Formats: sequence, structure tokens, C-alpha cells
Amino acid sequence: MASQIVLPTRKGTENRHTWHGKAFIVEALVVLFFIVVSIAVVMQLLTLAQNEASKANTLSYASILASNEAEAFSADPAKETHVFYRLENGILVPTQDNAANNYEVSRKVSREALAGGTLYHGTIEVRYSGEKVFETASSRYVSIAGVG
Repeated sequence: MASQIVLPTRKGTENRHTWHGKAFIVEALVVLFFIVVSIAVVMQLLTLAQNEASKANTLSYASILASNEAEAFSADPAKETHVFYRLENGILVPTQDNAANNYEVSRKVSREALAGGTLYHGTIEVRYSGEKVFETASSRYVSIAGVG
């Protein structure tokens, strides 16, 4: 008679490998989900940062144009102006057309006659693509003798 040797086994070990495989896949999917969500959040933050940087550049160029126009107002306070600028390789260049991405600088002047001369009030407005970006005001007094 031949004897058979039966090795003892634990109960429930038949399905154990399948359960561990499923758990690994679930954990991998959870990690993948968090990675995808993290990438989406980072991309949104980068997009917002790029938009803010673009707005900051527009405001910087507008303040430069307004400053230049304020100096021109100081030199010739009686003159009203309306000029367009376009951006070429980081340089603001005067242009004749009012294209979509051009800056529009306008100066409106009012006069106040005084006993000894004239007080000029200038309002300088800068628009970009039709939207007001920057506005400032300046004044200059010119005496009757022409020395202010």
C-alpha cells in the first residue's frame, strides 16, 4: 500500500493572491488619480500666473506711456494729443492704425485763467485693445510772462 503525504494548508489561501492583485490595482488607480488631479491643479495655477504676468506687462507699458505723455504735457501744456503705439520686440513704436493689440494714449486739456497766468489741467488716459488700463492727471501753471 502506498501512503500519500498531505501537506497542511491554511484555510482561505486559495483566493489570497487574487485579492492582493486587486488591492495593488486599486492602490495604483488611487495614486494615478491624485497625480492627475495634482497636474490639473498645477496647470490651472500656471495659466493664472501667465494671465497675471500678461496683465502686469500691459500695465507696465501703459504706465511708461502715461509717464512719457505727462512729460510732454509739461513741455507743451496747451496741446491735446491722441496717439497709437504698437509693441515690437519689447519696444513701443508709434503707429497710425488702431489695431486690436495697440495702445491708445490720449491727453485732454482744460484751462483755468488766473490773474497771473493760466493753469492747465491734463488728463492722460491709456487704453489697450479698447479697454482703459491706466489714467493719470497732471497740472502746469504758465505765467503771463511765459515762465512757469
